[in-house]
Amino acid sequence: MISDSKPLLPAFILLPLAVGTQGLEAQALQQTLSVDSSYHVPLGGVEQYVEVRGASRDLPVLLYLHGGPCMPATPFLRFYQAELPESFIVVSWDQRGCGRSAESDPRPPDMTLERHVRDAHELTLHLKQTLGKERIFLVGHSWGSVLGVELARRYPRDYLAYVGVGQVVDMAEGELLARGELLARALSRGDTATVRAVESNRYSPGEGYADGLQGFLAQRRLLWMYRMFDYDPSAMLRAIAAAEGYSNDIAEWMTAAMYAQGALYGELMAVDFTERTEFQVPVFFFAGRHDYNTPGELAARYLEAIDAPAKGISWFEGSGHSPPWEEPEAFRARLVEVLGQVQESGPGYRIRDPEAPIRIPFDVHRGDIRMVGEVNWRPVRILIDNGIDGEVFTQSGAQTRPDSSTHSIRVTFRFTDEHTLVNQLYNLEDGEWRIGHSVIYTADGGV
Repeated sequence: MISDSKPLLPAFILLPLAVGTQGLEAQALQQTLSVDSSYHVPLGGVEQYVEVRGASRDLPVLLYLHGGPCMPATPFLRFYQAELPESFIVVSWDQRGCGRSAESDPRPPDMTLERHVRDAHELTLHLKQTLGKERIFLVGHSWGSVLGVELARRYPRDYLAYVGVGQVVDMAEGELLARGELLARALSRGDTATVRAVESNRYSPGEGYADGLQGFLAQRRLLWMYRMFDYDPSAMLRAIAAAEGYSNDIAEWMTAAMYAQGALYGELMAVDFTERTEFQVPVFFFAGRHDYNTPGELAARYLEAIDAPAKGISWFEGSGHSPPWEEPEAFRARLVEVLGQVQESGPGYRIRDPEAPIRIPFDVHRGDIRMVGEVNWRPVRILIDNGIDGEVFTQSGAQTRPDSSTHSIRVTFRFTDEHTLVNQLYNLEDGEWRIGHSVIYTADGGV
């Protein structure tokens, strides 16, 4: 039965973890083997709190994006992932208005999805410069996974790989799936109170919850009580009770979060990544088997459609929405294993399926002769730093423009008379190859 008293539920739309890296002074990094710093850094005009921990400055950097909105992960990382800095320089960031970032401004302006993405990217650039890294690992949990997808797709030159934990895919479909499963379980138990609660909390994919944010949070309370949110509901409470520098009262966390959730609820409920499948960095999802806050079924389906240099999904059988603190040892081991594979591939990473060619449209001319069609281009390898090497017809090379995240491929076509070569430039913009300029070389050296 469902009681009228409010359960100790984190009323956060999503429970992601965030790790931001900044404020480490370059001189300090050069003088010490380990990294241990906490400070406020200006992002988007708002001072925001970060903690940076690493056993060695030579370790790769991992930026962890927390969920909620406004559920700072810093105390959870301290409590459950204290050993993670042995493998990474772990950066935990309290997003604007959240956790210790609220010390400078508890009601910051511009609480939008776009502003959070920009804050995260500003943090990334600051981190790269301060720690002397070309690229960093990106982990997004729940709401943080919304930011993570945006960052990985927009700025692939800044990230080694992306890991989505409790990955958000399609909020509307996720709500329908979770409500259906919750209703089925309540009916099987004869729990008429929960059945009435679900049916009276009206929802439609187009309109959302009739009661808006309150309807959404009511659904989360039911998921929480049925262990369909976190499978181990006490895990989060243990970390909050032990948190230093943060309130130990879950009610205060929830009150602080309502400002952010109220501002971001509409944008979050509109998220649908199902058509955004092109990634230029490796993508991995970590899914709890019991998660119906962001159903793992949707993440698995999304991953199948994703085109990325490498991809994979890891299931956590004893977790719901939060494997980092429900199964901390297994989470840490899997994270080190997966991201270690990316590092071992050297300065670059492999194509997802070597047998699957990249199809590039072409339209090249030589006088009144024209070739139009598609290139079935099989890259030999992809290098992060050196672009793309492969063969198309006779040969191809590649370059990456240093002033943007746009990738370019320069393909050499040979006409059948073998006296003319055409260098055609293709730019990858928003996941699609677009034709750039052409340069024609003739046998006599003319252009």
